[in-house]
Amino acid sequence: MTEEEKRRVGRPTNDPKETRMSVSFNAEQAKLISDYSQEKGITKAEAVRHGVNKLKVK
Repeated sequence: MTEEEKRRVGRPTNDPKETRMSVSFNAEQAKLISDYSQEKGITKAEAVRHGVNKLKVK
């Protein structure tokens, strides 16, 4: 398998997530993320992305 083929493994996307981050949350913050993600029917990662997007300055 070539390097290009390795990069293409998985679903195709128009918005590739190339940067990984690791963060720690306390129990209250983790519950907020979990509750929000369940309410919206999204993953916890997507819930965190929603929060990050709200940081954009208009």
